[in-house]
Amino acid sequence: MNENPEKQNPYFAYATEHPSGKPLDIDKPDSTLSRDIEIGANGPPKTPLQITVTHNGIPEVVSPANAEYNDSGRFFMVVVGLKDGVNDFGLRENSSSLPSDTWELTVGTPVVLSENFDLIGQFIKWNEEGTLQTVHMTITATKSFSSEFVWGVQPAGTEYSFPGQLDGNVLLINMAKIEFSFGRACSSVRFWYTHIDYNNHRVDIHDDKGSLLGTQFLQVNRGVRADQMIFNAPNIHRLTITPGSSEALAFDRIEIAAHAT
Repeated sequence: MNENPEKQNPYFAYATEHPSGKPLDIDKPDSTLSRDIEIGANGPPKTPLQITVTHNGIPEVVSPANAEYNDSGRFFMVVVGLKDGVNDFGLRENSSSLPSDTWELTVGTPVVLSENFDLIGQFIKWNEEGTLQTVHMTITATKSFSSEFVWGVQPAGTEYSFPGQLDGNVLLINMAKIEFSFGRACSSVRFWYTHIDYNNHRVDIHDDKGSLLGTQFLQVNRGVRADQMIFNAPNIHRLTITPGSSEALAFDRIEIAAHAT
């Protein structure tokens, strides 16, 4: 049990899957396949509390009526039947109070969705920002640190083709900053890329609030191979590719492990 000694009362102290007792990370967003969990909170002894769960924007009080911390300032309960997707837990004194602590838990088995650009009409845009809407994601192109940039969907041809990794149509960019918005919580994002001469192209993932969840850089691989970049984190909503120098970059097979909203 994590007592979180640096937190101010009241706060969520621990959470575990139920009935296995497998610990969950109460200090940052986490994910689980279990729809039943045990959660504990610490607060001033013999004072009231409410635990809420918000799913799809709809809050629900899950703690019993007249719940309060015991003589040692502790409270715990089992929450059953959590819904697939993101569940936002809140801890407050009563319905008129703001939460003193919050925690985000993504529940359920994700569905893998992919985009390989083969059903997207080929196009190329020069110095023109814009948006490409696909079935599973919204792709937005903006200029990076140069006013001259290119982006579009083109055939892989011989220069960018690595069968099974990049083939058919591919997404090409040169000096364009590309954002993939998934419109749902994802626990994994992966894609294939090639034609990289410099290792200064940055890839970031963010949650639905815009907080940075992770950063990687594309590996040099031009003319040698294609590489796959993989991110694993709860509640990924966006992925951004920011080029660091001028060169054509090719991408294909964008896959997301998506949870229900």
